[in-house]
Order: sequence, then C-alpha cells, then structure tokens
Amino acid sequence: MPALEDTASMPDEHSHGFARILTERFLLVLSPKMAEQLGPHPTAEKLAGLPLIAFDEDLPLVRPVWTALFQFAPTVQAALTIPESRIIQDLLIKGQGWSVLPDYQCAGALASGKLISLTPSEGAPTNNLYLVWNKASMRNPRIVHVRDFILALFGFSS
Repeated sequence: MPALEDTASMPDEHSHGFARILTERFLLVLSPKMAEQLGPHPTAEKLAGLPLIAFDEDLPLVRPVWTALFQFAPTVQAALTIPESRIIQDLLIKGQGWSVLPDYQCAGALASGKLISLTPSEGAPTNNLYLVWNKASMRNPRIVHVRDFILALFGFSS
C-alpha cells in the first residue's frame, strides 16, 4: 500500500491511521430536457426507458439511489459504462442519458441548471471517504507534511 491513499472503505486501524475527509451524497442526475421526458412524476419504468450511463457494469452508485427512490433493486442495465465520472457528467449535460454522481462533483452543474437531480439531497445515500496512511511511514517527515497538508485542505488542523 502507498504511504498515503484515499479510500471509501474503512481501513485497518492496527496498521493504518485515517481521517474521514468527506461524506459524499449520491444523486441521480440528468439534463433538464431529459427530465422533461420523464414528466412531473418520474417512475422506475420511465427512467428505465432512458439510457443509463454508469461508472461500472455492477452499478455500485446507481443501486443505492435507485433502491432509495423506488423501494426495489434496479433491474436496468447500463447503455454505456465509462469509469470516469467527469466524462459521464459531460454526457449527461449534453442530454445523452442519466446517471448517479457524487454531490460534490455535480454541484456546479446543478447550481447552473445544466443538470437536475431526482434525488432529494437530505435523503440521498451517502458514502464516507477516508485519507489513509501507513503508520510506519509516519517516521518520514515529508509524508507527515503531505498528510497534514491534505488534511488541512479538508479543514483538519494539526
């Protein structure tokens, strides 16, 4: 494992130090034009009729949001899988489909009206992100400095 790493899974406390740096909310997002196709009361059937652009074929981001919105697991399949969320966001803005993105990534597009969320922010599924470091590597002052610098970016003080 590298000296510093970010992860979405809880690290082993015996060999690693960590700090929760961010809680992301997952939002189902699409362009305003595509949202119009769904009408005022989107249903699972209507949404399944539109192209899904996913990060991964297993739908790890889509599954919790879909289940929260519709109370059952998704049976949809991605029309496209692209393991790069910035590309997915660009395609969504251009009206090419719908997807689930972390709130911090699509906040600007939501604020400007380029994307619309069907997920209420307060009820959105969340995920914690951690900065993780190998405790043994903390003997190196440079690594300690980098860790502290990153933590300061997220509001932690040394």
